[in-house]
Amino acid sequence: MPKLNEPDIDVRATLRLGSLDHTFAAFQKRKGTEKALAATRTLAEGKTDKPLFLLYGGVGNGKTHLIEALILRWWERGIVCRYLTMGEVMDSIMGSIHNEMKTVDEVCHNFSVASRMIMDDFEPFKESEWALIRLERIIDYRYRNRLPTIVSTNRDLKELPERIVSRFFDPDVSTAILNEGTDYRRRVK
Repeated sequence: MPKLNEPDIDVRATLRLGSLDHTFAAFQKRKGTEKALAATRTLAEGKTDKPLFLLYGGVGNGKTHLIEALILRWWERGIVCRYLTMGEVMDSIMGSIHNEMKTVDEVCHNFSVASRMIMDDFEPFKESEWALIRLERIIDYRYRNRLPTIVSTNRDLKELPERIVSRFFDPDVSTAILNEGTDYRRRVK
């Protein structure tokens, strides 16, 4: 894999990251973020055999930074993953309805079988029961086949589909971590 400092490769765009500065070393620990940092690092270093990982907590407390640090560390280790927001996943599913190039089944299959998948900003999806069923099928397939699946959300877990959330709380295959840190964006300068 290319190193992060190779000028001929736009690693940030390739990995779809907000910033190459989102590393574990650059993460500013705050009270309440310790468990989230430790668990994400453990996953990044391959020191867990649990393929499902849920990182949840309030808005702006570093979840995306930690997810991007994980992606960067995997990249350094030669591991690539699929990184999307939930909105992008749902747009892909919904957009395939009238697409002659890729069918709904093909899009859902690609998400289901990706070797590693990260879905950031998981949120309630109420626009279409049909699309929600497809998303549940994707997560269920990944759960049953023990494919690495990382999800982050700032939503109350009660707002999310129970069939999806339940899989991320199975202690045999999942790690669910509450990031209790405060909003980094609301700081006094």
